[in-house]
Amino acid sequence: MNVAAFSDNLPLIAILVVLIIFQFLMRRRRNPDRAHAELVRYLILDVTLNQRLAEVFPQQTKPRKFLVLFWRMNQKKFDFLSEPLQTTLANAFSQAQEVNQQLSAAKKQRSAGYLTNIDLNQLSELLAKSKNRLEDWLQVNASKNKPPSKLASWLDILFGIGR
Repeated sequence: MNVAAFSDNLPLIAILVVLIIFQFLMRRRRNPDRAHAELVRYLILDVTLNQRLAEVFPQQTKPRKFLVLFWRMNQKKFDFLSEPLQTTLANAFSQAQEVNQQLSAAKKQRSAGYLTNIDLNQLSELLAKSKNRLEDWLQVNASKNKPPSKLASWLDILFGIGR
């Protein structure tokens, strides 16, 4: 290969590399509204699973712990939700955490006696209320935050990607 021909094309190659990197970074940026909807979807999933755990809790000989990790890790990110909904969610997940602590204590004591004192009625009500409000929020906000139809980028046009 001729070095002179390569050096003549070097600016063009550099520009193409920069454009490809720029395109990659632009695709990775997230729309905050879509990120909020995604957070709410994951939270609805946790609430639904916790509801199911609460339903089958009395029938289980070895009850499973409630899911609280996603809420604990992300609760500060839910400031876009209304204050009453945040309070309901915080109450529901704090009660789920208390039940988890009671389950851990029962496991340490190797006694099922601790499990008979656990009342899940209020937790079930809070979970149902949380799920309904989250679904309402998602229905209202997901309709106005629908992703736009994907337009072909210059990379798609140039290389025929995605066709």
